Amino acid sequence: MLFTLVFAWYPNTLPTRSDPTVLESAFYFAGGRVAWPLALCWIVYACINGYGGPINNFLSWTFWQPISKLSYSIYIWHLIVITINASRIKTNTYFSDYDVVG
Repeated sequence: MLFTLVFAWYPNTLPTRSDPTVLESAFYFAGGRVAWPLALCWIVYACINGYGGPINNFLSWTFWQPISKLSYSIYIWHLIVITINASRIKTNTYFSDYDVVG
């Protein structure tokens, strides 16, 4: 399912192809928003119950531990950064270069 979502839209990105119809785009983007998390949930479920095989071995590799800890700590700290940026604004908001980068 994941490969289908990634590669099904590829022909539409080629310059020789005409633009997809509104119906094709609607089905792809609406269905993809549901199918992607379901496929990820299936991977987690299969790995937990011992059906993951090589994917479970790859995801259990110790190389991912420091990356996952760093990612989780950034996730925890980003709320503080967002709160500080939102609290510094005392008037109407107009986008500046700082706001775009932040």
